[in-house]
Amino acid sequence: MKKLNKYIIVISMVFFMGFFSILSYTINSRAQSGEFVYNTSARFNILEYAYSSSSEQNLNYINLNLPSGDVWNLKNLQVNFTEIKFDREIFIGENFSRNYDIMSKDVAIMSIQLELTSETKIFGAYIYGQAGNTNPGDDIYFQIQGYDDQFNRPNGTIFAGKNLKLNISGDLKWYYQKFLIPPILPEGNYSLLFNNSGIQTGNTFYRWDYNNVNPIYPELYKSVLSGSTWYPSNESTFLYKLDQIKLNDFYPSDINMSVKIGDDYHPVDNIINKGEGKLNLTNINLLSDNSNPISIEVLNNQSSPLIFNVTYFSRFSKNLHSLGTSIIRTSGDYINWTLEPEIIDCSCNNSIRFDYPNNWEDLRIFRDSVDITVNCTIETNEKYLEIPDNEIKDANWEIRAATRKIDFSISFGSLTLEPLQDLQFSVNSPSIDGNLTFILYDPDGFLENQQTKSVSSEDTTFSYQIPENPLDGIHTGYIIWNNATNAGIQIQTFQITIPFTLDPMVVIIIALASMLGLAGSVSGYQVYKRVKASKERHRLKIYNKYMDILNLQYILIIDKKSGLDVYQQKFTGKEMDATLVSGFLDAMRSFGIELTNSKDQTQTIKLEFQNSKILMTEYKEFRVILIMNENPSEDFLESIRKLSLEIEKYYGDAIRQFRGGSIKEFRNIKKLVDHHLNTSLIYPLEINDNLEIKLSSEEKSIINRAKHIIKKRNVNYFFVSHLLGTKGGFPVKDAETVLSLIEKNIFQQYQNSQ
Repeated sequence: MKKLNKYIIVISMVFFMGFFSILSYTINSRAQSGEFVYNTSARFNILEYAYSSSSEQNLNYINLNLPSGDVWNLKNLQVNFTEIKFDREIFIGENFSRNYDIMSKDVAIMSIQLELTSETKIFGAYIYGQAGNTNPGDDIYFQIQGYDDQFNRPNGTIFAGKNLKLNISGDLKWYYQKFLIPPILPEGNYSLLFNNSGIQTGNTFYRWDYNNVNPIYPELYKSVLSGSTWYPSNESTFLYKLDQIKLNDFYPSDINMSVKIGDDYHPVDNIINKGEGKLNLTNINLLSDNSNPISIEVLNNQSSPLIFNVTYFSRFSKNLHSLGTSIIRTSGDYINWTLEPEIIDCSCNNSIRFDYPNNWEDLRIFRDSVDITVNCTIETNEKYLEIPDNEIKDANWEIRAATRKIDFSISFGSLTLEPLQDLQFSVNSPSIDGNLTFILYDPDGFLENQQTKSVSSEDTTFSYQIPENPLDGIHTGYIIWNNATNAGIQIQTFQITIPFTLDPMVVIIIALASMLGLAGSVSGYQVYKRVKASKERHRLKIYNKYMDILNLQYILIIDKKSGLDVYQQKFTGKEMDATLVSGFLDAMRSFGIELTNSKDQTQTIKLEFQNSKILMTEYKEFRVILIMNENPSEDFLESIRKLSLEIEKYYGDAIRQFRGGSIKEFRNIKKLVDHHLNTSLIYPLEINDNLEIKLSSEEKSIINRAKHIIKKRNVNYFFVSHLLGTKGGFPVKDAETVLSLIEKNIFQQYQNSQ
């Protein structure tokens, strides 16, 4: 009897050891599994406005200088014109030679009719001709005389050049005749002429060319006095140009004064006084070409250009294309959105405007983590916010908001499944816009399956075949719908049951074990193996996260067509020639396509080059090139795939349009790289003490260790490698805690290293 009692006690102890092993496993699993959090990204348009004003004098056109060297859009322009008048000009009467007349001893006058349409001051004139066999005593004068409208010839009244000898020589060319006292002539007809007051010899000649084929002003008369006879004729014009300026006052409408901005013409409006006008334009939408000023032509219907004084006010806009992220949690009714625009003070009286989505609430604006919302404008009726010029500084900016979760319905098939059966369900989306994501975790909390689909109809179906050897128990699924401005999440659990089959011998053994009360020990042993495997998987996953990023030397993102890199980032001190590496990989890629006869849209190449592992992934219009010390894990390759998808989503169009030049619009790719590749693990980090977040004892311990390192080294930052010593192997728990603190933004990249 005593012997039997001894066996019962031993069996009971084994049974309870198994029971407590099960209980311990359950408690540890729940403790290790935190709240599910899903992050999404979207690109938002934030407008930066810049204002400028200036007063300038004696202009022929208007130059608008840009606020900075980026591409700006001219939105509004107000211009006040004063002192509008015609500028000094060279008026072309005729400039194409077809024939010529000769002034000899017997020819007294050669003249051409002038028709002045307004009061004009004439400084001089150009004539085209030559002279031969001249004598110093020849008296040939260049004059402006009155005009006889009846006989179409000069009337003898001299207005200019009474004593101005003709400036001409033996070369056939243009000669300038300058009036010492420029005449001011009212509107009307006049004569421009050679006046022969005495040629000394018979073989002297003075030639003046004319156009009798296609003259510019065929209605004007050319007249020649030979002997005592006048020979007038139209459609035949001597070659001349007038150095002149028109003088009379006018309203802008009198001369159809207008401005040309881009391809559009805009009339200048009259105001009270002559010689003054105004322009008030809105919604112009003219893009500048980077650093060049916008040149605005000022036109009229006269032959003369204008000169004027202006005072102008201009308004420009620029799209900042800010990357925004949302944090979708299973708890709570709201989703948090954060935008991180790169706002730079351009000293140009600039302001920031963001037209936010209608459903966004509780908007707040942070500059270097300080809430400055009270100093900004948030218009809740028209749904926009503005940051004024006096608040804009070079800083880290955040715009935060919240939205209510969007509900949606799901139709599930069976929630209890066995190996190789299909898990199926259909989601009725809130709108035909956005993405649906299904994420499934096994009972140990490891990712089992993830699918993302673009919503193209009201119902979207998901299907996943349970593997042949799944983990028995409760599998948790998360279904997320999101677009650029809304999101929602639902949770569903699935019971995976493995059919219980035993051969006869096992049945006999189990029966005997049951009789002896050994069920607890069997269960305990199974749980022990399961816990051990789970911990090893978890340790390996965390270990790979660290080792993959520590092995990363360089990342390049290259446009496939041009071969130009749009983004590059190095993680070691070693410099690399991006163009050389890209060309080498391109040659390898082309060779690979020839061998496999494959032209798939997405391809991956792995090779070794100079003690480095090179990985190139092609995705549509670009390539992601990674240079590493060692081959990456499968988890890292999956992260690269997700990174490529987001680069295509937010920068695909910009890469397709890229033709070289500035790559500023691609610099925010760094945020996507940091998010997907955990690059914070190799950056210098600082501690953000401004967040009010509940922390675990492990997190508090790690923070205290980081503060101790900062104090000991007398710097403002630390590295993750300082926290994770190598004694006793890789500290998984500490590593997991560091990742958690980075996720919560308590550990942030040190600002001076950005």
